[in-house]
Order: sequence, then C-alpha cells, then structure tokens
Amino acid sequence: MTDLTTDAGIAAVQARLRGVTDRLTDADLDAIEQRANAATKGPWENDGGGEIGQHFSLPEPWATVVSTDVACMSYCYGGSAAGVERDEDAEFIAHARSDVPALVAEVRRLRAELDRAIITEWQAAARQSSAIVDDRPLAERSSDPT
Repeated sequence: MTDLTTDAGIAAVQARLRGVTDRLTDADLDAIEQRANAATKGPWENDGGGEIGQHFSLPEPWATVVSTDVACMSYCYGGSAAGVERDEDAEFIAHARSDVPALVAEVRRLRAELDRAIITEWQAAARQSSAIVDDRPLAERSSDPT
C-alpha cells in the first residue's frame, strides 16, 4: 500500500509515474544537458556563408563552430571545403545551441509540474476518503482479510 501522507509514499508514486509518462529518462536529459553545457558558449549564429560561430553580442574573440576554411590535409586528399551545404542546416545547427538547453529546462519544468499536480490530486482523494491507497493487484487484495 502507498501512504500518500509521507514523503516516501509520494516518492514511490512519482517513480511509478515516471516509468509511465517519461519518454526520456532523467539520465537521458542529464546527458543532453551535459553535451549542451560542454559545447561552445552560445548563442550561435549562421553567417550566411556556411560558417557558424558565436553571436556578435558575445565578447570577442568569437569562436567558430563550423568552418569553411580549406585545410590541405582534407582538401588536398579528396576532401571538401564546402562546409555546411544548406542554409536550413546551418540555421538548425546555429539555433541548437540555444534551443537544446531551453528544451531540457522546459521538460524538467513540466515534469515537476505534472508530479505536483498528480500528487496533490491523489493526496486530496486520500484525505477525502480517509483511506490509504491500496495499489496491490486485485487478486492480492481480495485474499487479504484486512
């Protein structure tokens, strides 16, 4: 049985809810957040020529994230100096530096809000019925004389 009047009971319900409602685990979000935090400081911008770098609003020197510079080791031996081929791809890459941290924060905020709302509803229902929620399978409950 889960006692919704204790922190341990609430934590147990939250853990069960996470298994049902989350598509990304907390570990997945942590990994995404770590990659975003390790990347070159943003915001980034597409210069329109295939290069992506830090936005001009940041203090100089600005770091280049994607370069179209020709390097002999790759270009001379059959490589390419084309950089990012499509402006749409460059825009996506440039916005990812700001979008990914914002999305991770929003997922965390919404999860916390959902947890609070569900727990509040369950606590209210438990108080109303003056009962502790019995989350055992029906077969177990019917064989229990209590």
